[in-house]
Amino acid sequence: MSTPLEILVYGPDDAGKRSNVGVCYESTSPQRRTGPIALLLGNGFARAYEVRPSLFRVTCPALRLTLLGSSQTPQSVRWELMRRAAGVLFVADSQRDRQNVNHRFLEDLELGLAASGREMAAVPLVLQYNKRDLRGAVGVEEMRTGLNPWFPLVPDFEAMAGVVHGPGVLDSLEGLVLRLG
Repeated sequence: MSTPLEILVYGPDDAGKRSNVGVCYESTSPQRRTGPIALLLGNGFARAYEVRPSLFRVTCPALRLTLLGSSQTPQSVRWELMRRAAGVLFVADSQRDRQNVNHRFLEDLELGLAASGREMAAVPLVLQYNKRDLRGAVGVEEMRTGLNPWFPLVPDFEAMAGVVHGPGVLDSLEGLVLRLG
């Protein structure tokens, strides 16, 4: 596999990041994927999976989907991964009681990028509103108003990563690949 582009899969705990990566990994043929890969970074680690998706409508380079797992991950590790990322897939939880934590993680992303001299607007970013299948999910327009002031420059997608075949998951990743140019 060629040198992969590093994609940071970031968002609140339990928003569905692992399910997203799982859908991407499982939808890629075994010959076109590797993982999990442990990335040791200072006093912490992250898990990554390398895929070369063939289901996209566009040619896709090899991607390293780096899963930033927990809010317990040290800040230095989170910010190092943000510095290295070619692009970010931000997975937001659509449940009403999770909106404040979505905002906190988006602010942390902005701070982490700024700490490495990068502006949020300059980094290829896609927002995914996950868990759309759950009863009482916040409406897309409300999610967009609260989380994506850059729309339509920053695309956003609805997804259901925990459902068989994860509707919207591959669309989100393909949207990010398009932004990477």
